[in-house]
Amino acid sequence: VLLLSCTCLSILSLFMMPSACATGNDDAVNPATLVAPRLLPPAKADDGGLALTFDDNYVDGWYSLRDVLKRYGAKATFFVGGANCGNADWTYTEAQIDELKALQADGNEIGCHGLRHLNATEYLRNHTLMKYLHADVLPAVNYWSSKGIRMVSFAYPYGAYTDLLDDVLLCYFGHLRTCDASNAYYRFDGRRVIGARCTDNIMGASLADLEMELDQAKAADEVLVLNAHNTVDSREDDYVTPPSKIEALIKYASDHGMKFYTVSQLNPDGIAHMDR
Repeated sequence: VLLLSCTCLSILSLFMMPSACATGNDDAVNPATLVAPRLLPPAKADDGGLALTFDDNYVDGWYSLRDVLKRYGAKATFFVGGANCGNADWTYTEAQIDELKALQADGNEIGCHGLRHLNATEYLRNHTLMKYLHADVLPAVNYWSSKGIRMVSFAYPYGAYTDLLDDVLLCYFGHLRTCDASNAYYRFDGRRVIGARCTDNIMGASLADLEMELDQAKAADEVLVLNAHNTVDSREDDYVTPPSKIEALIKYASDHGMKFYTVSQLNPDGIAHMDR
């Protein structure tokens, strides 16, 4: 049984309302059904690694990486925006839903990236936190749960967040991912809000630069969290990381004895892990 803190229970009491896109059940997601803790052994030396994350709706491109991930024993987290309900920004074919389920079955994580891909800080200027939860978060989690995809991590669209929103969403998710490159190294220190270094063309990060950052993570027994969007063979489109670059990063990490992590696996010594 998951024991929530008094603070978390107080916050949740304000937000447990019906969700517009719940499937088969009109109740909003109960966090106790999302998080089932188990204890991990203490982190040890040589735990440095790589956490690959991908955002938005590029399911076909992500699925094309499946053979590469399997070849190197790598895992990744795919933060899906949208759903086939409500006024979602993006919808999915049954074939794409099957692709996501296959990626999940391989040991990859499917995370939440919002129903409408709202910029939270802009939305909250004119709406309450309750409105935000029921506009962008809970309907997506409910929908994907109905499809057999259990989301225990959340990535903020546009990397936009507030400290109060962190407090609320951490009652529903084990980890939150931002786009803060200065917070892209996970140090097994208990943080549940993590950043990421974007590898897309728009950022101009060369393969050599990223390999140096992997070296730094390995030397410090840290995990480098990387973030990409689309994965097509283009060096011109802004929000694209070519598959050749992704494979090169995976190969480099593997060749240097680094571990691969999903976001829900980023845990300090012996604290609750999000049991998938």
